[in-house]
Amino acid sequence: MIDLEKLHYPAEIVDVIGLSKNEINFLKTKGCPFFGRKTTVRWVREFIAKEAGAQPEPLPPVHPSATTGSKSGGPTASND
Repeated sequence: MIDLEKLHYPAEIVDVIGLSKNEINFLKTKGCPFFGRKTTVRWVREFIAKEAGAQPEPLPPVHPSATTGSKSGGPTASND
């Protein structure tokens, strides 16, 4: 199993992406993120989805931590 977050040469991910190594290399000239000659499966998939007009996946909601303020929403005192 190929790690989706690890950097790979295009020839190493052709079976996962479904494109030839030359087609993956060509994506670099179109703006796909690469680090030198390597890229990740996630970067390629996200780039192809963006080029195809897919909507980005929504990020999970961020809940403020309990230390960011008081429960009433008012200012908190500092212990300085």
